[in-house]
Parts: sequence; structure tokens; C-alpha cells
Amino acid sequence: RKWAVRLLGDARRLTASQATTFARMAAQDASVRVRAQLASTAKRLPSSDALPVLAALIQRDSDAADSYVPLLIWWALEAHAVRDLDGVRHLATNAALRDTAIMRDTLLTRLMRRWIAEGTEATQDAAAELIATATSEAERARLFAAMAQGFDDRPVATRDLGSGGLFQKSAAAVVRSERTARVKESISPALAALFNKAWQPETRDATMIALGVRLGRAESETLARALTTDVSASDELRARMISLIGTLADARDVPLLMTMASDPSERLALVAMDALTSFEMPELGTQLLRLMKTMRGKALVRLQQVLLSRKEWARELLLEVDAGRSSPEMIARDELRVVAQHGDAALDALVAKHWGRITSGTPEEKLAEIRRLNNDLRAARGDATKGQTVFTRLCAACHTLHGAGGRIGPDLTQANRADREFLLQSLVDPSAAIRREYLASVVETTDGRVLTGVNADEAAGNLVLGTITGGKEVIPLARIRSVKTSDISLMPEGLLKSLTPQELRDLFALLESNPPGHPAK
Repeated sequence: RKWAVRLLGDARRLTASQATTFARMAAQDASVRVRAQLASTAKRLPSSDALPVLAALIQRDSDAADSYVPLLIWWALEAHAVRDLDGVRHLATNAALRDTAIMRDTLLTRLMRRWIAEGTEATQDAAAELIATATSEAERARLFAAMAQGFDDRPVATRDLGSGGLFQKSAAAVVRSERTARVKESISPALAALFNKAWQPETRDATMIALGVRLGRAESETLARALTTDVSASDELRARMISLIGTLADARDVPLLMTMASDPSERLALVAMDALTSFEMPELGTQLLRLMKTMRGKALVRLQQVLLSRKEWARELLLEVDAGRSSPEMIARDELRVVAQHGDAALDALVAKHWGRITSGTPEEKLAEIRRLNNDLRAARGDATKGQTVFTRLCAACHTLHGAGGRIGPDLTQANRADREFLLQSLVDPSAAIRREYLASVVETTDGRVLTGVNADEAAGNLVLGTITGGKEVIPLARIRSVKTSDISLMPEGLLKSLTPQELRDLFALLESNPPGHPAK
């Protein structure tokens, strides 16, 4: 029966008899597999055939707790939600369907978000009807919350496919200052009337206040500012109000947010710092830099991120380090990747001078390679003893691990070996981040040679270069025509391509291990 539904649906249209049969099966078939297929097929059918099937499936309360069927119903319903707006609106407000578990728990709020995100007067009127026919105050509150989410669902810029957070540290750094002030929304008279009826001047409902601000209600903005400094309000409410004020990007709010950035509550201080990234004010960098002197722990890290997010603010912070008034060690190298996004050669030079070369992120083809290797690593366990053989062959000429190996590159014993993403990025894209002391030099000699290596020593009239083979090249200073810093790591790319999946797992078993006497890093 499941395959019959699937194969008939491939035609994307049904005869009248087939449509009647599908609706009857949706109401009566005992197999959850058949019902799941009916929902999937309904997505592909004309609304006139699909909606009766979906209506019957929605009434099957026994499927409400199923992990798949309610979401498959939504998947199908969403496909018709705008192109057959009237049909879906009638279905969603049908008294027989409105109080079913699937409609209440899965469909209503999603429909609200979808219609608000669409943003036409017709879809807003449909959303207003959902609120008007709510069966309880709790349901009405959920629908208003979904309305707020729907506004946020609207695309405001070109969006690229992401990776769901996987390897986000390796992907291109995000310039936090790209956040923009929220646009004031105009809504249909029907939806505005419902909001005005629900609005209470002294409300502490963060969702309603946020909606009021989004809709341009001055009283909502005034209330948000008042609650930000109201110590009787919960930290949760105050944090949401601070973030809301940040979306307004009103310069008059800067003193308030600067005050909140020093609040004893770490949570409120962090949210206030985040809100300050909305303000494109070069002079604000000086104020933030003064504030940084009083910060510790998470607050200090967050404030550094804020300063690095805008070009002029980043310049002030990096010049502070360059002048010796702040230590380079207080800024984590990962946080500096965002500086490369500013595209400023002077800023890049300051980063290279104090931390080494750091790029904005790993190219997508290399990210794909990292993901592939990670899948190989997860497929089975490795053998650290066999991994020692692989390490000796590939890595030991330049790197030390647990006291054995070369010293051209960093000592891996002290590296962040517990972070698999860090290890994979370092191996696949070694030039993404190079510590200052391991930047390669390209030396041109007076007799026409070009040599590349790490500066190992410069004494007694000679420059000593450490080479990738583990050896040393001694060059008399008198014979050097030029020395340039290379943007390319001495460590070659593609080292892992020669390994079988099992050899890769063996190598990582060694890298991630900590023999007795070597504490975990």
C-alpha cells in the first residue's frame, strides 16, 4: 500500500477515485508507514487532492507523538501554505481540526511563522485569523511568539548554505558588526488591530514588547529602556530588553548600554557588549578600550571580540598592543581571524607582527576535505602504536611529540591535541594560522639561490634556516640579497592524502593519546 501511494504520487496528479481513496486511507489505514507516505505524497499533489489527505492525517491523534509523521504533515502543508492560502487557512481554522494534538503542537505556530515571513497583506490576514480563533490565552501567546519569529525569518541579505555549526571555527570568521538594525514593520489592519487589543501598557512580556518595537510603537521602546535598568525585573527579561535596544541602533542608547556593559551580572554585561556592535561609531572604540582595562574572564574576551568586529575599533586595540600597553597573550589567536575580513593591510601587518599570519578562514574545498577525514576517523578506532610509525614517516622531521622529533615546527606535546577540529585544520590547511615564531622566510642569495625555511638562528655573521627535511642551512649574511616573510607554511598541504583511512586513524590515536607522565592538553 505504501508503494502504491508512492508510485501513484509520482504522476503528481490523481484521478477523482484515487483522491477519494487516498483521503480514506489517511483516515483509516492502520500502518504508520502508509500514513507517512501519504503525508510525503501530499506535498507533491495539487492542493485540491492534498488538503483532504492532510486533514484526515491531522485528526489521527495517535500519530501526535510520532517522531516523523507530524513533521511530514507540516512539510506537505508548508508547500501549499502560500500558493493555496485560502485552502490552508480554512483547514487551520476548521473547528474539527483546530483542537487536535497535531494541529496544536506542530502546525499552528509553524503556519504563523510561515505566513508572517511571507509578509503580504493576505498572509498577514490569515495569520490574524489564527490568533482570532485561538482557543486559549496560552495558545494566543504562542502564536504571538511565532509572529515575532516570523519577522526574524525574513531574509535580509543573501544567505549561503551552512554546515549546521560543524567546523564553524574553521569556516570564515564572522564580522559581528554586520548585524543591522531591525526594520520597522508595517502590518495589515486586521493583524494590527489584534496586536493593539492584546497590548498592555505595563506588560513584562518580552515577546509583546519586542513585537511592539518591531512594529514601531514608541511606548514599546520606552518600556524596553525602562526595564533594562529595572533591578526588580528578572535577568532574563533585562537581557532580552538590552538585546532589543541594540537592534534599534539609536545613538542615544549608547550611554545606557555602556553602563550595562559594566553591570555586576556577567550575563547582562555580555549581552550589552553584543548590543554595542550595532553602532557604527568610530569614537566608541576609545570608550570600549578604556572599559577593557576593568574586565576579566568572559567579559574581557567578549569585549575583545566586540573591538575586533569593526575596523576602526580593531585598529585601536591592535595599536594598544603594538605600543606595549597591552600584552599580545591576552588576545586568543582564534579571535584575530576576524581581522583578516576587514581587508586592511595595516591591520594584517600588526597581527603578523605580534601573533603571526592568520587568515579569515579555511577555503570551502578544504573544509569539505576536513569533513571527509572526520568521517574516516569516526568509522573505527585507531592503534597508537602503529600511529607512531606514521608519525615518524610524516611528522617527526619537523615536530616533537612526547620528547621525540624535530624542532622546526611547534612541539605537538603542548598543542591542543584534544580538539580534533584543530588538528584536522592544521593538517589540511597549515597556512591558515602560522605562529609568529614559525613564519617561513624566503631568502634570495647573491649567487641566485632561493631558500625557504624558519629562522633558527642569526649569529656570527650567518643566518641559519631550519628546513622541512629537519636539516639546517647556514647562509653568510654577506651573501644574502633579500629576505621576505612567506604567507605559506613550511608544512606542505596534502600530507594526509597518502594515508589509508586506517593509517589516518592510527596517527590520530597517537596524536590524541597521552602516555604516563604527559598530562592531557
